[in-house]
Amino acid sequence: MRSKTLPHLVFAWLAIIFLSTSNMIPVSAVGYTPGVKGGDYVKYSDIGASWQSTVPGSQKPQSVTDFQNSNFFQIDISSVTGNNVTAKFQANFKNGTVTLRTFIGNVDSGQGNLTSGGVPLVAAGGLGAGDKVWNIPSSPTFNTTSSINYAGASREVNTWAFSFSSGGGYSSVTTVNIDKVTGVLLEYSTNNNSTAPQGTTTQSERIKVTETNLWSPTILGLAPLYFYGIIALVIGVVIVAVVLLARRTRKPSVPTAQTAPPNTVG
Repeated sequence: MRSKTLPHLVFAWLAIIFLSTSNMIPVSAVGYTPGVKGGDYVKYSDIGASWQSTVPGSQKPQSVTDFQNSNFFQIDISSVTGNNVTAKFQANFKNGTVTLRTFIGNVDSGQGNLTSGGVPLVAAGGLGAGDKVWNIPSSPTFNTTSSINYAGASREVNTWAFSFSSGGGYSSVTTVNIDKVTGVLLEYSTNNNSTAPQGTTTQSERIKVTETNLWSPTILGLAPLYFYGIIALVIGVVIVAVVLLARRTRKPSVPTAQTAPPNTVG
């Protein structure tokens, strides 16, 4: 595995979008501050990629091969200073190889490689539908906010979805889901299609968070401790009710009638 490919390992396919760093004038009253802290992490074990081509001589991209050979990706937040976040990115492969890279970025301006390729590993926390992903005029906007289950819990999720097409027969559809409270990337998926006289090529990649210490898994919206506590309480109440009902419906014993001894004649 060539370490020089790591900077583009996860987000190279997003090169069609570039973030302008000029005219960085705030465009929203929303506070663009980090929703994470040092020690937080997110792990992506749900990883998939596919590639097919009928173009003679075409070869599967390295990024697809890397995705298919990955065990998991993980982002560990090293530190947060003001609007700046420093994170360690780990790629763990099935052949035992582990590659590491440091990402540093500003969640307000979008500057830094934390937004590599135009999509943030970590965005500002507390944003919502209609807010800019970054606090600059050229930034895209979150389309919707909805509740989706991630890593065992229902989360409020900001979605940024976009598509691209060209007259040359190329098209792509991409969806980016960001956690509303913490700003971490929850899920990314893209599907690309290219049609040319020589043939057709399709390519897709996706990652989805499966583990984190930013929130705890829930059962029916409750923390496991509370859920099982309620279950135990309900079982206890049922047992007590059954015992009391059994006592109330138990029939009292009927005394046996005594037979008088026969009279004897003296």
